[in-house]
Amino acid sequence: MNMATLTKDLGKRDFKTVLRDGWNDFKYAFRDLGTQKAKTFFGIGGIVISIFLMQVVGAVTDSLSFSYLDAAATNTGAADFIVTSNFETLDPFMDQYEAPQLLSDVTEIASIHERLLIPTKADVQDPLPGDPPNKSISLYGLDVQEEHDAGLGWLKYQGNDTRFTQDVPEGFCVITPFVQETLHVDVGDNVTIHYGSFDDLELTIMAIVEPAQKFLVLEVDVIITNLEAMQEFYALDDKVNYFEILIKNKQQIYDARNIPRTINKVRKIGEKIQDKLGSEEYTLNALKLQDLEASETMNVAMSVAFIFISVISSIIAAILINSILSTSVEERIREFGVFRVLGARRSFPFKLIILQGLIMAIVGSGVGVFLGSWFAKVVLPYIYNWLGMWTNPIPLVVQPTTIMTSLLTGIGITLVVTAIPAWKGASTKIVEAINPYRHQKTRWKRKKEGRVHGKLIAAGAAGVSTGALVFYLIPQIVQTGDILVLMIAFLGVQVAFLFGLTFLSLGFIPGLEKVVWGIFRLFNKKTTPIVKTSLHRYRRRNTSTTLMFSMTFAFILFISTSLELMKVQQSFTIEFEYGSEMAVYSTDVTNQVDEDLFRQVQGLPGVSMASAVYTDSLDLRAATLYIMESGTQNINISRGFDSDRHNVYLSDIIGYNWYSSELIGIDENYSKMMDESLMRLKGGKDTVNKLFDNSSNNIIIAKSVAGDGQLSVNDNVRLTFYNSTTGSMVRLVNATIVGISDGMPGFWQFRQARFTAFIGGVLCSKENYIEWMDLDDSPSANRPLSKIFIDTNSTADIDLIRNQIQSDYDGQPKDDGGYYDFIAQYAKYEVDQLLEDLSTVQLLFRTILGFAILIA
Repeated sequence: MNMATLTKDLGKRDFKTVLRDGWNDFKYAFRDLGTQKAKTFFGIGGIVISIFLMQVVGAVTDSLSFSYLDAAATNTGAADFIVTSNFETLDPFMDQYEAPQLLSDVTEIASIHERLLIPTKADVQDPLPGDPPNKSISLYGLDVQEEHDAGLGWLKYQGNDTRFTQDVPEGFCVITPFVQETLHVDVGDNVTIHYGSFDDLELTIMAIVEPAQKFLVLEVDVIITNLEAMQEFYALDDKVNYFEILIKNKQQIYDARNIPRTINKVRKIGEKIQDKLGSEEYTLNALKLQDLEASETMNVAMSVAFIFISVISSIIAAILINSILSTSVEERIREFGVFRVLGARRSFPFKLIILQGLIMAIVGSGVGVFLGSWFAKVVLPYIYNWLGMWTNPIPLVVQPTTIMTSLLTGIGITLVVTAIPAWKGASTKIVEAINPYRHQKTRWKRKKEGRVHGKLIAAGAAGVSTGALVFYLIPQIVQTGDILVLMIAFLGVQVAFLFGLTFLSLGFIPGLEKVVWGIFRLFNKKTTPIVKTSLHRYRRRNTSTTLMFSMTFAFILFISTSLELMKVQQSFTIEFEYGSEMAVYSTDVTNQVDEDLFRQVQGLPGVSMASAVYTDSLDLRAATLYIMESGTQNINISRGFDSDRHNVYLSDIIGYNWYSSELIGIDENYSKMMDESLMRLKGGKDTVNKLFDNSSNNIIIAKSVAGDGQLSVNDNVRLTFYNSTTGSMVRLVNATIVGISDGMPGFWQFRQARFTAFIGGVLCSKENYIEWMDLDDSPSANRPLSKIFIDTNSTADIDLIRNQIQSDYDGQPKDDGGYYDFIAQYAKYEVDQLLEDLSTVQLLFRTILGFAILIA
């Protein structure tokens, strides 16, 4: 046998020996786990609990991400794609069966639903003075039960949460609350529908329903009837004009944590569908995709929040696993010393602990992921339904990435945190390890643990200082007008602030322990030495436990803060735009409410104060409410731009910078009614009251105009008035700026961003407005108003007052020969609607919060 062959045989034997030794080590580690059943049980149990909680949080976050993004795109309904005929064919109708046949082999499609839409007229029963005899109505033919079962939105009975799921029989229909109010009809009444030269269609109302994600958000003027009967009546056999498409596994596609990837996935499916249909006869509309793209910037905050939740839950699970395994190893140091005395190598304790950690990690992580997924998908929905905690159920989903993340986190972190105590156990001196009176005197414990941690405090203080600094910088960031930058900065500050507080508080733990120990010593001197020894002996273990609690409650603070910020921010926006408890809005600049109505409203029982607003611009809140209440059939752009009042321009005295402006006149009640904290104006109400100094022409201007034109308080400016018809100049007014505002409650024209300067607001007294706009100034004049702010004696009566104003005066004749056409609404109604829409999101956030507390 030559030397090469001998070396090869020795190599084989060495490999076999290594393999055999490794297998023996694994068997011993496994048997040792079985021998120490209690420690193994608690070790695996700790990992199971950690990963279970992490998996539940991850699954709920997945569901929250899906539901939030799906809710953010509700303007277009639940359909992922809508197919219509190509407009070039000039035929809006399509064969009912051709498109589904063409798409039969597209595996990504879950279902296709046919709809027939015809714009019709419906008779108004018992019309009020000024009401037209009929109104424009969208008549839909569709299969209600089929669409409900497929998840294409839903219908619920008006006034409760019971869903309407049955088919609509021939000769019957269901209507929306808007149609009920518009046509003055109710359940059991007949509706007469006119369309072209066809005979009138008589339908009996079987229910009044509220659509949710069923149609476009602006489609409120809807009557739903049987599809086949509608096709037969209008001679449109097997013809439809819409195909609503739902895709499969949308829970795995829509993800607020990665909107670009979501958009890319949906776009690829859409391209495949369009390719199958061809572009000559069919047009694919991805309205939901467009809605997602439009909402991408708005969802930045939630995207960052979801990522932060996942990261923090992983960190907390790691700390919890580390605490459990560290405790187990600490208790076995003497056992490892005995192994060393009996001849075991230094690496044996290390391999033993690593192998046992791997076994516990695989078993614990696998069981934790399984139980967490099962609990999230099966138990949570049952609990929610049993307790009646949600009105708009969503599917609770578990993303494959979440499962992999939990598994890898459980296994990876367990191995990493096991390596530290494993190395400690292997490196402990034999004499020290077998000492029965051994206590924690290792070299990393010989620090001045009882003193304040200067470095840790400095690091935490730096984080807090950085966060506080950026908080002051945020107003400057707002000036850029970039919402994406603002949201990222805000979330970054929140995260920095939370981590800073966590580490800052940890730095004071030793000092705090000394204080508590000193207080304890006053009441129980006998056991004080034992407590002190225990604190020093288990300092590191206590620190890791404290860190886990601190991170967990920072996590809780972040989630609860995010939830509250979401509600407060949107509620504040609504309340700021309303200005007062209630407002009566004109819906047409050529047919505004007037001072007669103002006096009537001011005298109603329950109304404590009212304020009149003089301007010819249409309020954005009024426009939104009008569209929501009147539907898409009645949109008339001219309502907001056909004013015959003077056009107003603001400039500096020399006329160097000119700005088209919205002149707004207010009365003295405005400053009395408005919350001063909502006025982004130096001096607040005192500054507003300067407008009513009749001896001078005082005005308040938007900060956007002041910033762009380099104007300051007490500067003199020029207001130039032009006739809106002839374009000729009719008046020059020199005015004094007494205030600069980037936000006045009830008015959208006061902004800070300079790009809004072209239509900045100018606030003046009503007396100056009447004079400058050449309105009738006689005592008996009945001047037009843009809106009326209303405060009530009690918010409990606000709905009754609103209904009384709407029913008693809307549609009634005015003294100019026209009829009142306005919208009365109160802020609390919209806030309540907002909170109802966010109910599912809030519920899932609270679930995450609850499990975060369990982790702690």
